[in-house]
Amino acid sequence: MKTEEIIKAIKQGDDSHFGLLLEEYHCLLYSLVNRYYNDYCQSVYGRDDLYQEACLALHTAAQSFNFEMKAKFSTYAYMLIKRRLLKLVEREARHTSHIAYSLDALENVDHLSFNTYSQSDDDFTEEFFCKAKAYLRTLNEEDLKIVKMRLKELSYREIAEQLGIEVKRVDNRLLSIRKKYQSYMQAYL
Repeated sequence: MKTEEIIKAIKQGDDSHFGLLLEEYHCLLYSLVNRYYNDYCQSVYGRDDLYQEACLALHTAAQSFNFEMKAKFSTYAYMLIKRRLLKLVEREARHTSHIAYSLDALENVDHLSFNTYSQSDDDFTEEFFCKAKAYLRTLNEEDLKIVKMRLKELSYREIAEQLGIEVKRVDNRLLSIRKKYQSYMQAYL
């Protein structure tokens, strides 16, 4: 059965075909779940919880997809799944008192604003902000380019192509940068 037929059946209320859609989008779901689990949620949610949320978002995408749009379903589904996982992460962050110290918490590389969450207020800590900026100044030119491109949501492959390096090097550099950054910021916390 084609994806289009599956989506039309789901839109008409026939959820018996949803399993076929899950099989087709299994890799995308696990890719996004692992990304958010590894970067944000290891101690808060299990992979199963995130996978369930991703499945619900995929179902929502199937129900609300408009075939008259110029976008492909896969693009639309990706956007909805990513948005749902981000909302989940942000909601949990608001209910706990902590400062997000993942590189992915950077909202804008140019002025380096950070997400800080507290039960009583949402003001960012200026000292934390300065410490994070100081860390980024320690990066070599290639690492800083990689971080900026990743924050613009370029894939590892796109970054590698633009810098003329191997995809594995991008992966290794980001892993190293993230670990050093978290250690650096943990000392502050």
